[in-house]
Amino acid sequence: MGDADRRSGAGRPVRVEDVARVAGVSPITVSRALSYPDKVKEETRARILEAVAQTGYVVNRFASSLRSGRSNVITVFVSSLLNPHFATSVQGIVDAVEGSGYHLMFAQTGYSEMLEIDVVESVLPFRPAGVVFTGVVRADKTRSALQKLGIPVMEMWGNRPDPIDMLVGSSAFDAGRLMANISASAASATSPIAATPSSARRSVSRVSAPGWRSTSWSSN
Repeated sequence: MGDADRRSGAGRPVRVEDVARVAGVSPITVSRALSYPDKVKEETRARILEAVAQTGYVVNRFASSLRSGRSNVITVFVSSLLNPHFATSVQGIVDAVEGSGYHLMFAQTGYSEMLEIDVVESVLPFRPAGVVFTGVVRADKTRSALQKLGIPVMEMWGNRPDPIDMLVGSSAFDAGRLMANISASAASATSPIAATPSSARRSVSRVSAPGWRSTSWSSN
């Protein structure tokens, strides 16, 4: 990089001020050109982009999100990538976010509560746009910090009456009752195919917390 190295200082990351100096504009004009290019004259924008290429400047999206209070990063905390159910859920998240303008950042927490606390605390200062957990957050301290952050939080593959925000899970009790009903119906029917899972009826029985619906199943 040569001249750019001397301008930025040896061993120091290139800053927006360095780009501004090379382009002959103010630092705020550089920021505006990179964040809102349509608000900067084409000639000025071209000069800034040339300075960016010359200096090797890379936009720090995390710093930008801290300054603006907005982020386009969604953090997904995965207990284990070896779990096929979690892997399927993660792929669904990737498919849903694609083309939305948001980006995903993944972190593996294992099944350790202490590791989960450590990993979550290291990410929250960056104020992600939202967070997803392949499990229920167990530590009260972490749950409280997430609630105070005021961002969408989704917990999956678990069940508790007080979700942080949204909770996606299943009831083992209702699943067992459904299986028992179907088995009982099949045993008493003259035809072995008289009762099948497709004859089951799903109904919402109650809402136990904002964003969380408890569902029950019964057979016709």
